Amino acid sequence: MMETLEHLVLRFEHVGDTFVEAFSESNKTIRRQKFFNAVRYHQAVIGMGTLLNECFSPCMMVHISLTGPFLGVCGYTFLTRIPLDSSALLVGWIVSTYIVCLGGQRLMEASMSVGTIMERINWYDVETNLQKDLILVMSRSRKPMYLRAGPFGPITYATIVMILKTSYSYVTLLKQTM
Repeated sequence: MMETLEHLVLRFEHVGDTFVEAFSESNKTIRRQKFFNAVRYHQAVIGMGTLLNECFSPCMMVHISLTGPFLGVCGYTFLTRIPLDSSALLVGWIVSTYIVCLGGQRLMEASMSVGTIMERINWYDVETNLQKDLILVMSRSRKPMYLRAGPFGPITYATIVMILKTSYSYVTLLKQTM
């Protein structure tokens, strides 16, 4: 999962580079062609992100919904008996969840960085119709690409905080009932 997310992050960064390259072209015809190629490339990368969500969203939903209770039970076992097996599970599960959340956060930031790059180029030096097309690309890049977990929404840093709060609630519940 992390490798796929990093691949998309690199693609979004490359999309930004292709837009910068297009606007640094002095010939109007070549600049227009490079710009349209960059737009098609941007659309293709967004399509890859959509496919990623279609493939992994159900799995991520199950992962996110079970992680809180699982960490709560492992945390309770760790606090009461300190066994090595639950300690290893607790640490491994937290690290794997953090890695997925990190990848989701990086994907969101990389998809929005395309618009940020577009704001820094010399857009005022190009022809008016290309400026109008640039506005469309910038407005599309304001809508970030997320790694989704079904109905739980996007997976970002906020997700791991939510999971840790849920697991703490389970630990507290188990301590009160046991």
